[in-house]
Amino acid sequence: MGHSINGPGARRNGGFGGREAGSAAAAPQNLVKQSGMEPETASLNAAQIELWNGRGGEIWTRLQARLDRLFEPLTAILLSAAAAKPGESILDIGCGCGDLTLRVAKACGAQSYIRGIDISAPMLERAKAREAEWRAAEPGMGRIEWSLSDAMLHRFEPRADLVMSRFGVMFFADPVVAFTNIRRALKPGGRLAILCWAALDDNPWIKVPLAAVHQLIDPPPPLPDGAPGPFAFADTQRVQAILGEAGFANAAARSVEVPLRLGQASAYAGDRAQSALEDALCLALESGPVAALLRNADETTRLKVREKLAAALQLSYDETRGEIVLAARCRLYEATAAG
Repeated sequence: MGHSINGPGARRNGGFGGREAGSAAAAPQNLVKQSGMEPETASLNAAQIELWNGRGGEIWTRLQARLDRLFEPLTAILLSAAAAKPGESILDIGCGCGDLTLRVAKACGAQSYIRGIDISAPMLERAKAREAEWRAAEPGMGRIEWSLSDAMLHRFEPRADLVMSRFGVMFFADPVVAFTNIRRALKPGGRLAILCWAALDDNPWIKVPLAAVHQLIDPPPPLPDGAPGPFAFADTQRVQAILGEAGFANAAARSVEVPLRLGQASAYAGDRAQSALEDALCLALESGPVAALLRNADETTRLKVREKLAAALQLSYDETRGEIVLAARCRLYEATAAG
């Protein structure tokens, strides 16, 4: 879809922990009109709608290619687990700039139908532009429909064989209501496969940069347990209970851990370590919780933060690969629609 750690990843298509708020006062009203939602129900997720139609959506759209590369190993795990089949009808919740939707459309072929749904208009515009680029090279892709709507409230019909999400479901105001509605999109026995972040302490790729910055800038107050946010679905027992209450059966969870390449040396770099470090610094400073903490910082503070970040990140440089590498851990949840 779908943030206090702010900055990419706080919501869905993943990034560092959360995404940044922006100014988009008309976005919730426009979304209501397009989705057919009642204004009073749309207000449940109004803060998220504003968030992703403002600065957060702009950042994710601008960094789309970089973030898709970052999360590629996690995307591959989700695709393997979901096992989408040719000819299936598939729903991608929190599709963002379309990476997962496009990959599934390519893999499943012309007889398949894939809907990508998201609350971010700028990210969906990027997804549509990317679809045109992909179809020029892959004319046999499945049919795609892009929907600007809130999956917690959208009026689904039971047509989907599979619902998927990469970091798009941790931000609903009421997750039981949201997943009850999402279940309605599935045919009886339809499959659910969603990838969500494990706890902050299990994600050095986020924790290490944050710890460096917190030496200079106080962290925001922690979110209450279970509050919408990037790590809201880290507790497997809680999420399995949510899915059960929402009408899913056979809810299962497993942890997956992969190394993420935060920085990669340029092929033409003379100093590979410095090149990889600059790449990692660019990502950390432009997106995610570090960027959010620096939003109102002065130039002196920014320079000091950059120094702290550089010192922390260079400890994770892999000389053989020419990369800054840190671990990421996620929860992969699977279930079926009861009935």
